[in-house]
Amino acid sequence: MSRPEWSWRRRTGAALLPGEEWEAPTVLVHRDGAGEVRGLVTYTVDGKWSDRVPDATLTVTDLVATTAQARRALWAHLLSVDWVRRIEVPDAAPDDPLPLLLRDPRAVRPLPHPADCLWLRLLDLPAALTARAYPPGLRLALRVADPAGHVDGVWLLRTGADGSAEVTPDGGPADLALDAAALAALHLGGEQASRLVAAGLATELTPGAARRADTLFRTTAEPWCPDHF
Repeated sequence: MSRPEWSWRRRTGAALLPGEEWEAPTVLVHRDGAGEVRGLVTYTVDGKWSDRVPDATLTVTDLVATTAQARRALWAHLLSVDWVRRIEVPDAAPDDPLPLLLRDPRAVRPLPHPADCLWLRLLDLPAALTARAYPPGLRLALRVADPAGHVDGVWLLRTGADGSAEVTPDGGPADLALDAAALAALHLGGEQASRLVAAGLATELTPGAARRADTLFRTTAEPWCPDHF
């Protein structure tokens, strides 16, 4: 995912909205042993004091890492900034390992209203489903209902030994029935077919289909987008 030019101009203070104030953030990158950038963090500190005691809040505007080592190193820096009593991360990844890095994991409190920064509408089912990896050697036929007609029909998903997938229209019986919205949630790995069935948003047409779909679509990381749209 990339950011357009106007977004970078907003984030660097080159273009501001009327009445908007700009405070230049601290920016750090993490490089691996070969010098490749593996992580980025930008933040500001308000410098607040209360009754002659430091009471500053550090606000993270970007924290992105491509390796676990880079993410740990960036958090280690943030947690070491002097005179800071609170760290706020408005757009944190839902499964960020931060609580596990602290002696007191309960010190981490989710924001009351996390931002909804990710939404998906499937338009080309073969292109979408073959763009991601799966466990090998599985087969699932999906009956998808789409009022707009983009992905309506029965689709056969078969995975190869290398984790790749083949998706083709199929005229045979289906294993799992669901609509396009439910399938989009499964596609990102943030939802389980068994939960969709329990909620009445999907129907098992063959025994064990939901569990098979859970295995197929599970991901090691929860879906997350750090940018608003």
